Amino acid sequence: MSGSKSGSPACCWALSSAYIERLSRERWTLRSFYCSHAELTDFFHTPNIVFFHPGNHEAGLLGGLRQYDRVVCNVGDPLTLKDADRQVEKTRAFSRLSQDFHNVVGGIVDDFSTAVAEGRMPVEMMEQTLAALKSRNASLQLQAVVYTMHFQIDLSPYLPFIDLINLWVWKGSDLRNLDAYVQEAARLFPGKPITLGLYLYDYGETCDTLPLDLVRFQFTRAAAYLEGGLIEGIHVLGSYLREELRTQQAQWVADFLADMG
Repeated sequence: MSGSKSGSPACCWALSSAYIERLSRERWTLRSFYCSHAELTDFFHTPNIVFFHPGNHEAGLLGGLRQYDRVVCNVGDPLTLKDADRQVEKTRAFSRLSQDFHNVVGGIVDDFSTAVAEGRMPVEMMEQTLAALKSRNASLQLQAVVYTMHFQIDLSPYLPFIDLINLWVWKGSDLRNLDAYVQEAARLFPGKPITLGLYLYDYGETCDTLPLDLVRFQFTRAAAYLEGGLIEGIHVLGSYLREELRTQQAQWVADFLADMG
């Protein structure tokens, strides 16, 4: 595929947001604060991207992602698309659009386990979403974001309609339990490939950059999981702020990912 970065790990994905980029374009005062997807992927040496867009995906947006080896886009927005018809409609449109972009490999339902926990994601919605995703492009994979804090919820009825689990630990203080979480995920989701989400920013607890020791811990453990075949990839998420790229944590991650390649 085109767009490979020398020395980059093929299993690594950066997360970017069309909403953030649109704000930066429309409000010039924000341009100096937020990173574009190109800045993020160049800094972290990631050849792949998970791209979030609050509305329907557009050819112009996907065309701007042609340089990446693999692209996954959000098809479920459970906090805003609260009825199944809208999620399925967005997914079906994305399936049609993906035919023109050969580096698009899947769709992702963000905050999936949260939506299940709050009663906003019936099994039928995921069944219809999977069918819509594959309606025009059978090769697309449906990913679902699952937080370890929701392990007590029985997600087994949903598993036939999920191709891949995207696993996240919501609170920074829980990251030391990562080994146990990855083992439990393998038990709860048998036969499902897992990608592990890794943070630079602690969204779930401190709302601040993670301490360097926790950043090192989660990334070094993730590398061991990859080597051992427990996971098949990692997703890297920060705050989208340019200021973050100047931190010791971000530079350490960038160097670590380059060495992984």
